[in-house]
Amino acid sequence: MKIGCCVPVSKIEFAKELGYDFVELPGKEIGSFSEKEWSDKVAYIKQTKIPVIGFNAFSDENISLVGPNFNLNKNIDYLKKVANRGYQLGIQSIGIGSPKSRIIPNDFPYQSATKQFKSFLENAVDYTSKLGISILGEALHPYGCNFGNHTMEMYKLIQDINHPFLGIVWDLYHAFLAGENFSQLEACFNKVRHIHICGWDKNRNRNFIIENDMELLHNLFSFLKKHNYQYSISIEATSHEFEIHGDLSIKLLNNIRKEYDL
Repeated sequence: MKIGCCVPVSKIEFAKELGYDFVELPGKEIGSFSEKEWSDKVAYIKQTKIPVIGFNAFSDENISLVGPNFNLNKNIDYLKKVANRGYQLGIQSIGIGSPKSRIIPNDFPYQSATKQFKSFLENAVDYTSKLGISILGEALHPYGCNFGNHTMEMYKLIQDINHPFLGIVWDLYHAFLAGENFSQLEACFNKVRHIHICGWDKNRNRNFIIENDMELLHNLFSFLKKHNYQYSISIEATSHEFEIHGDLSIKLLNNIRKEYDL
């Protein structure tokens, strides 16, 4: 099992120095570069020689995946731009979380939002599958958005579409803040293709892994061992903490990976 971290482009080399197996880059950062900027960035990223396995942080508030401002053509045009750039880097997946893109007004029909999100996933995976890239839906806790807050809701959507390049990225932080536990992970495990982990504080700030997080991570790794998990895990936390705790995090995770022989 590979262990990586979610970082901006500027921190790729540091991730490699610390010994992470791979990085995930923010889709919204990748999509923001002009063509000239991207030409320079892609050359830089490739010369670092650390695998980029996917994109997290797909979009910002300028993309509405649900709600009255939903525009499928605009969303798919953006998806294509991000996916094409990901293809240049050899990514395996694009995670669709993005809480600011998943906020609906109180009077907007939830069923309509579900149809919108489903149509986006269907069109997105139809395009990315031709590039060999999977789309991974992600449930997000209810403190950041009000659509798609629970693992089983996302799982049912993925199951309903039933595409081999469509799966789930399961996020420990979002799941537990939504009041879930490992039972929900077990129910959807056949669709989980990637996992995000982190620590967090009482204000719901995401942190890099420290010793205080190890009890929960032992529970997670025990679960993953029991279910023969074969995919990847990333730390997804506040990037400015990377220089402070990034080294400790990978050391702790390498130790627990070795302990559970994953």
